[in-house]
Amino acid sequence: MLYYCISTQLHPLCQQKPIVEYCTKHNIIVQAYCPIVRGKLDDPVITDVAATYNRDPAQILLRWSLQKGFVPLPKSATPSRIRSNAILYDFELGEEAMGKLDGLDKGC
Repeated sequence: MLYYCISTQLHPLCQQKPIVEYCTKHNIIVQAYCPIVRGKLDDPVITDVAATYNRDPAQILLRWSLQKGFVPLPKSATPSRIRSNAILYDFELGEEAMGKLDGLDKGC
């Protein structure tokens, strides 16, 4: 039997560590709501990682979420962004990039 744990937000700036820890411990799938930081993609670390991988910041945030084992739930009405949000499986973030993004948590 599967249970879902839905966070109001889950992205590098708001990692919901207690919820994620609980869900992981109990084999609950974590759905990442607002994985693109509500469109505020100008954080210097995020833009630096995006430039390093020649990707847009939203792709970096979604890839981070996937590599954490989350199910990201991005929202967009713009066809070009929807297409971009789907191009996530032809690259992987390295350990250094994941560490930089992990370091952005503000404790929410």
